Amino acid sequence: MKKFLIALLMVMMMASPAMAGWYVKGNLGADILTDYDDDVVGGAAIGYDWNKFRIELEDSYMPIDGLEDKNCVMVNGILPYKFTPKFGVYGLVGLGIDTAHRNSDTVYQAGAGLEYDWTEKISTDVGYRYRVIDDMDDTEANLIQVGIKYHF
Repeated sequence: MKKFLIALLMVMMMASPAMAGWYVKGNLGADILTDYDDDVVGGAAIGYDWNKFRIELEDSYMPIDGLEDKNCVMVNGILPYKFTPKFGVYGLVGLGIDTAHRNSDTVYQAGAGLEYDWTEKISTDVGYRYRVIDDMDDTEANLIQVGIKYHF
């Protein structure tokens, strides 16, 4: 899985930089339905936007009280839909690995959210993600996240 993620990133980086669509994103949120004391989640992503489809490589960190912290590296596929030139919704699915310990566990997620383009370069989003880490505890998370994205 690690080799697949590295190969995917390399393919994404070989695309012509003259083409519009590259972006970087940071997000911060919380797990809203579990009783973890440390429920803050943060992450960053690099991706490419083809207007009707986006793909991104995301790294996120989840401290979990009483369990090992989780560091999830994910490949996300995102389907956006614009209601207006500035406002839209999106759905996403992702697959990846938890790299926090020696046994890299499979991680998958699905979610949806709202996006707003403040300028041609800067947009924000608010979204929900249901994430499952296929470890011994079958860790589940219900995440609400706020993100800011910079389009190159």
